[in-house]
Amino acid sequence: MTERPRARAISFVALLGKAAAWIGMTAFVAVLFVVPGPMISTAAEVGPGIAFAEVDGRDVAIVSYADHGYGGLSFFLPWQHDGRVIAIDLANGETVWDRGIADTVGALTVLAAGEKYVYLLESTELSVIDLEDGSVIARAADISGLENFEVFQAEIIHSPQRGAIMLRPEDGPVLEIVLDTLVAVEVDAHTDATWSCVLERMGHTYFYGIPEPVLVDRTPIDQGVLGFGVPVGAAPGTPGKRLSRADTHGESVAVGSKTFVAGQFVSESVRNEPQPGACQTAQWQDDVFPDDESSPVALGSDSGFVVIEHDINARDDDRAISAVDTASGEMLSANVADWGVTNARNAPDGGAVVVVQRFISGALPSLNVAVTATVVLIASDGSMQEIVLAKHGWFGLPW
Repeated sequence: MTERPRARAISFVALLGKAAAWIGMTAFVAVLFVVPGPMISTAAEVGPGIAFAEVDGRDVAIVSYADHGYGGLSFFLPWQHDGRVIAIDLANGETVWDRGIADTVGALTVLAAGEKYVYLLESTELSVIDLEDGSVIARAADISGLENFEVFQAEIIHSPQRGAIMLRPEDGPVLEIVLDTLVAVEVDAHTDATWSCVLERMGHTYFYGIPEPVLVDRTPIDQGVLGFGVPVGAAPGTPGKRLSRADTHGESVAVGSKTFVAGQFVSESVRNEPQPGACQTAQWQDDVFPDDESSPVALGSDSGFVVIEHDINARDDDRAISAVDTASGEMLSANVADWGVTNARNAPDGGAVVVVQRFISGALPSLNVAVTATVVLIASDGSMQEIVLAKHGWFGLPW
């Protein structure tokens, strides 16, 4: 009579043990995949090129990124998609749409956006997607005139002046696709003489054609030239430098009291258009441009601020970006940049979009730390908002 209750007690204890083991294992996995909060991991690579457009009355930035997933699990998780494109509302940072476009090794290149379509490039494919929702409209073979086009052997560049995608097959004539069309046509002889050597030289936009942002020590502004100077009375070797403005008479005046360690101005590289017909007479490939291939334009220069990349402080050489008023030197906003700026463009509304390399980690940094690209929206008033891409939570599921 006493054995049965004892057996039941033993069974109950065993059940509790199994339950505890299951709960412990679940908690362990949850810690690996779900800290802090639902988002624990992100590993995104942002591609070259940022385009601006309007979707349903909202001004958006079109950005491509590769979602590398959680810590090497991307090969096993079918919902992780490498080549993605996102439309971000510039006013509030909301995602208008986010689409997987292609299985690629890295991120796609955003060539241009019109009023209907966005044009994208990867190493072996040219894609056209709908601006309204990001759905794929056409690949290269679907574009009239490109039925037998080998993207990998071609040179492809966007010309803002012509409002077209300029293409040149290997040893072939220059073609152009006017934005918002799906037709590639051969250009006239004069246009071919303007672009043939440019495409031959610059080529393969996913490697060379999109100029990278530049960091400069001096930048022109409405009130003169802005640079950095050692604060008056500072001890020799003082690492921090203060903004200084040189007026039209060459006089240098300190701007504000904030000092920056290893500070430089973040500038967008704007590619210059070639001189008409230059390929016929140019002795050197550089001769096809009126000046240089590209010109630096300081971020925020049309809105009265500059963006400075600098060390966090004299004891921490991780980087940060700060928006600073050019007249008063007042710090308007700042954002951690860790490894620095990798992409930057001025926005049509007077703001800017900056891509930085960040460290993102959960509660167990040794297990889930990741270097990832984030998008920083800078409004025309200099305020910043950081957008984290490719966020993953439970078991690597998108969050």
